[in-house]
Amino acid sequence: MDGPNRVFLGLRAKLLAGLAALVAILVIVTLLANSVLDRYSTSVRDLFAQEYDSAAASQSMKESLERLVERPQMRQWERNPAPLREDDADVKAFEQKLAVQRGIADLPGEVEATAQLAEGWERFRAAYADAADPARSYAQRRQIYLDRVIPLSAEVHGLAQKIIDMNLTQMEAGRGRAAAMTARARQTMRALAIVAIGLAGAIVLFAGAAVLRPLRRLEDSAKQIARGNLDIALPVRAHDEIGQLGRAFNDMAAQLREFKRIDHEKLLRTQRTTQLAIDSLPDAVILIEPRGTIELANETASRLFKLQPGMRTTDVASPWLSDLHQQAMTDPSPRRASAYAAAIRIEDNGIERSFLPGTFPIVDEQHRVIGSAVMLADVTDLRRADDMKNNLLATTAHELKTPLTSMRMVMHLITEERIGSLNERQRALLVAAREDSDRLHQIVETLLDMDRIRSGESLMNARPVDARDLVERGIEPWREMIDRHGITLRIEAPAEPIVARADEQRMKHVFGNLLDNAIRFTPSGGTIAVSVRAAGTGNGGVHFVVADTGAGIPDTLQYRVFERFFRAPGQSGDSGSGLGLAIVKEIIEAHGGRAWLESREGRGTSVHFVIPREPQASLQEVVHGRES
Repeated sequence: MDGPNRVFLGLRAKLLAGLAALVAILVIVTLLANSVLDRYSTSVRDLFAQEYDSAAASQSMKESLERLVERPQMRQWERNPAPLREDDADVKAFEQKLAVQRGIADLPGEVEATAQLAEGWERFRAAYADAADPARSYAQRRQIYLDRVIPLSAEVHGLAQKIIDMNLTQMEAGRGRAAAMTARARQTMRALAIVAIGLAGAIVLFAGAAVLRPLRRLEDSAKQIARGNLDIALPVRAHDEIGQLGRAFNDMAAQLREFKRIDHEKLLRTQRTTQLAIDSLPDAVILIEPRGTIELANETASRLFKLQPGMRTTDVASPWLSDLHQQAMTDPSPRRASAYAAAIRIEDNGIERSFLPGTFPIVDEQHRVIGSAVMLADVTDLRRADDMKNNLLATTAHELKTPLTSMRMVMHLITEERIGSLNERQRALLVAAREDSDRLHQIVETLLDMDRIRSGESLMNARPVDARDLVERGIEPWREMIDRHGITLRIEAPAEPIVARADEQRMKHVFGNLLDNAIRFTPSGGTIAVSVRAAGTGNGGVHFVVADTGAGIPDTLQYRVFERFFRAPGQSGDSGSGLGLAIVKEIIEAHGGRAWLESREGRGTSVHFVIPREPQASLQEVVHGRES
């Protein structure tokens, strides 16, 4: 009955009782077994320990010898004789047993017989080696086998048997007594084992009934919960620790069911909210797992790019999505395309739309990339506005060019006093106006040149040229100005020629704009370094760098430096028109290269650009290019 005064045996008490019984059995059996074994083993060992070992070793040598003698009788030995090797199993076994026999030989005549056995074995091995010599004919080897190997094997066999007979004779006297002692020891140990096994089995059965069965039920329930079945309830009948564990298990399952319900509702709300939020975006958003399967795509991505969850990036006809995903998986930093040339174009109801791609790796707490998010920003209107701006600038520049040319001609004629003399004040005013008109003319020419490059009307006259010569020619017109400003010029180029494919006149314009900026913003005593090196391996390109030790550019403004007419705040009026880096970028991209800027405020600025490397260009082509 389960009244309040009933005492329940806890799990700890059950385990302690079972362990105590097993320990008691183990101690008793151990003591009795030690006593029996000590008594009988001493007697048996005294009777024939060494004699038995010697007989066993000799018998093993006989068996190894018999196997060796039988080998040449095999049919394949006629075609492929097999000489004895040191690692042969039978040879190693014979040698080991012979060493044992040498160590335990102590009977009268046994030492001499063992020495004769060792000598006969060596002669047998020599005869066997001659019989297995592949240089001899089969008939010769067979004759050696019959005349030497067989007789020597019989001799060695007889010596081993002689040693066995010596030891068996010695063992014969004590065999009967040893047999009797062995029989008694066996009966005693058997009885002890039966008693110990019976008691241990009873204890194990009790433990299984009292402990293991509830634990198995608990294990089965835990496996079902691991598979997601949270509706299971464990029947609890015991009042011991296992019963308490079962009740705690049921409480945990109930709590997990509640947490699962709450988490499911929360996850569902989050998913629906996220889907509604990204569906409202005009940009296309795609979430991709590491193996390239699309997990989420908003309405824009589904409608315009026909992307659906479950699709793989390789299923898309164009490789752009797969390339963006691989880029995000290999580079953990976000990337956004800034040039309209990188835009992905698609037709929507007869209207061409442009999307600039951006990749955003998704990382976990250990900074491992566990997926990628690809965003395609709709820049259709921005691109259309940019085209309109470019066209407007080009049209305006073209319309300004003719009257501006006339104005410059008039200014030059007046300041040169070809149509009359001027006083000093008039000359100063007109010279200033002439310089402003010259600068305005340069801006107009730059705008027209950029438009021609962008539209493809201005073709690149690219040919093989030594990259170092390209640097030297681009720097030469600026050396005097650099010296005049007290700036140190340093050129860094490898000794081996690097052949680039470039338009020399356009590249002079590039170096001119970069050096003009570097001179403007580098104080006296500073340094301008121009370097060139191979980019990557093979025909990876030629990498140029123009670096200065000037004031640098704030991080918040660096992304705008290649925009037209951009000038950093706080610059003086003579700091330029803001077109220098823009025309540099246009020329480099027209070559098929790319340009970028690295700067740290207060530590200078480095402008990098890479142009194509001439594949398999020879120095003769470069020399011919110089002469032409």
